[in-house]
Amino acid sequence: MNKIKFMIVILFFNSLVFAQYLRKPTGEVFGVFTNKLKVGNIFVYRDFYWRLYERLELYDTILINNKVYYKSKYQNFNGAPTYNRFFTINDDGYYISYDSTRNQATGEIFIYYKKNAKVGDFWVQKHMSITWKKYYHIVLDTNYTWVFWGEYLPTKKIKVTDSILTENYEYWSEDFGLVKYTWTDDPWSGGVAFLWGCVLNDSVYGDTSFTVSVEDKPDMNISDFELYQNYPNPFNAVTTIRYKINKRGFVRLTVYDALGNEIIKLVNQEMSPGTYWVDFDSERLTGRSALPSGVYFYELSVNNRKTTKKMILIK
Repeated sequence: MNKIKFMIVILFFNSLVFAQYLRKPTGEVFGVFTNKLKVGNIFVYRDFYWRLYERLELYDTILINNKVYYKSKYQNFNGAPTYNRFFTINDDGYYISYDSTRNQATGEIFIYYKKNAKVGDFWVQKHMSITWKKYYHIVLDTNYTWVFWGEYLPTKKIKVTDSILTENYEYWSEDFGLVKYTWTDDPWSGGVAFLWGCVLNDSVYGDTSFTVSVEDKPDMNISDFELYQNYPNPFNAVTTIRYKINKRGFVRLTVYDALGNEIIKLVNQEMSPGTYWVDFDSERLTGRSALPSGVYFYELSVNNRKTTKKMILIK
């Protein structure tokens, strides 16, 4: 009986450890294969709130154990670029990555996708930094996923679990790589990232710019307020604007057109500290007809301190 109790305690402890490290380390998995790995391919992702999240570029090749790997330059929203990650495809059809800060001879090779994967295919991937930990991948089904340059791509939905069956999901396109992925332990980003733009075989899709501003980074110091990127963006008719107030004050949230003309005041009142959401419906404006497609701006003012963000209406 004591032995059984001991095993229960051990399993509970392991579940806590797995819960803390479920999400794959940033940079471990990306849509870098796209039929053929190629120097010049670039992938830019945004998070749930459409903020810039991470960028990966293949910029050169290198021989490792007589096999060609592709060097990558990786940058996320809150750090300088790193260059320690390499990618290739094995003869068995598995796409793998290698971290040059670790010893390849000890097995620090990570499977991140299988070429022409079919529903029901299954593989195991080691954790990049915790050597005893594994992730289990299974291809659940095929469907279509919308991407932000305006088309639906055929994708494969892959469930990723650890030993306590906590689930994350990846959505892979054979032509564009990883177009969407989810996780459970990053509330700042909303737990999801989307492919925003890419350069593939010298063709550009979507927006591949990645200039991270102070507003795009998480606020490590408490400020009076914070304005987030609207969701969705671009949007058709209705979008949601989220903002946070850390001190009580008089709040205005105003939408303007590209010429600076006021469209509507969404908020205009005294408010207490907290996080708020408000919908902006471009087709239901008092005394106005529906807005045309174009660029618009929304401004948050708290006690006369202001910040502004851009949104795009597409019909």
